[in-house]
Amino acid sequence: ISAVTGLVGFIFRDYLLDLVHTPAQVYADAGIYLSVSCLTLLFFTVNTIIYSAFRGLGNSGLPMMLILLQTAMDIILNLIWIRLPGWGIKGAAFAMLISHIITCFTGTAIFLKKYGKLLKAEGDSKDKHSMCPSIISVSLPIILFGIIMSVSAVFINSNVNIYGPAASAADGIANQLKNIFSGVSTGIYEGATIMIAQSFGKEDFHRISLIFRKTILLGIIVCAVLTICVLSIPEQIFSLFTGDTEVISYAGKCLRIFSVSFAGVFLATGSFGLMEGVGNTKLESLCGIIENFAVKILLGYFLGKLMGLSGYWLGSAMASYVMPLAGLIYYRSGRWKRKL
Repeated sequence: ISAVTGLVGFIFRDYLLDLVHTPAQVYADAGIYLSVSCLTLLFFTVNTIIYSAFRGLGNSGLPMMLILLQTAMDIILNLIWIRLPGWGIKGAAFAMLISHIITCFTGTAIFLKKYGKLLKAEGDSKDKHSMCPSIISVSLPIILFGIIMSVSAVFINSNVNIYGPAASAADGIANQLKNIFSGVSTGIYEGATIMIAQSFGKEDFHRISLIFRKTILLGIIVCAVLTICVLSIPEQIFSLFTGDTEVISYAGKCLRIFSVSFAGVFLATGSFGLMEGVGNTKLESLCGIIENFAVKILLGYFLGKLMGLSGYWLGSAMASYVMPLAGLIYYRSGRWKRKL
């Protein structure tokens, strides 16, 4: 699926760039970025499979460490390559690709060394075939979530790009920072997911409640530290990615609005951990549809017409609170205690 998706993205890259109103000044570089991102998708998928295998075997520490390693490499390579003459956005694309490739091969090597014997174990062929419907049942809602998320991203980008290359570049830098925050928050909720899944199997609901609350608390603490650092020196952070004074002039306003979404990203750690831990991916998908369609697109459109560029950014930021709110309601209802 990832190979086909990447191939389609590569073939229709010019159409996709036109769809999001890519400024002419950055059209060629954006095409390279999209092409490299399509290749990155394959390694991203393999990483996801490896992380899931580790978690399924009760090893939540390794996926967290690999995610943090990938995030750290992405930051370092971004800061080096984006500043190289003539690289810019292309540097960000290759930084993302290299960090995914390294974690892909590292994760695969560790898995084969620790659990390689499991791949050689023979099982009942009927059991193997009966797993497919279950895997599809769990995966489809998450795939739908991802598709809706991509559509909403196209909507936001197409409207932001109308305001010119400087606004588009500022949006790209802010999203790079958000991706870094998301990488850290993913490491937190991935650990919570496996702990909740283990407790759910034992019907230890008290421990699940404790994990849910502690995960959110940890997310709040980490978010507060990172947000304070970002908002204290917005221009200096932007200057790490670009020397363009027009782009840097957006730093203060842009990061103040994006910081709203930073909080939502970390508050959602408990929600993701709970929903994925008990296997309720359908609810997760429903929240994704509401977040990306009803809030990011509809509210973003309304605020964009009312406030301009800031409105599109604010609508996108407000969408990040759908998952934390839904997770809290789900937790308080106690419905997660039921077997799906």
